[in-house]
Amino acid sequence: MARRKVTVRDAGEILDHWRAGRSIRAIAHSLGASHHTIRKYIAIAEAHGYRPGGSLPPEGWRAFLEEAAPEIFNPVLGSVIFAELRSRHDQIKGTVAYTNLMTA
Repeated sequence: MARRKVTVRDAGEILDHWRAGRSIRAIAHSLGASHHTIRKYIAIAEAHGYRPGGSLPPEGWRAFLEEAAPEIFNPVLGSVIFAELRSRHDQIKGTVAYTNLMTA
């Protein structure tokens, strides 16, 4: 399946379906999003106390997501995070190699 960008509207729709009690599989099928993507947005909502069948955020899903996970919808923030990871690439690579040696 081809990768596509999830918009704020898509993420809100995912959470509307989830709040209504639909399964991850049903949401993925009806919206054309991956199970991983569905789980990512559900995890954000659950981490803030939202549950299926519960109430909506007072400000709506869009405002909630922009505040709870701004890096998802602001590419500049994502770039900052990836820049930090790139700066630590050698350290991460060394740690992974060491861990693999220790568990082998």
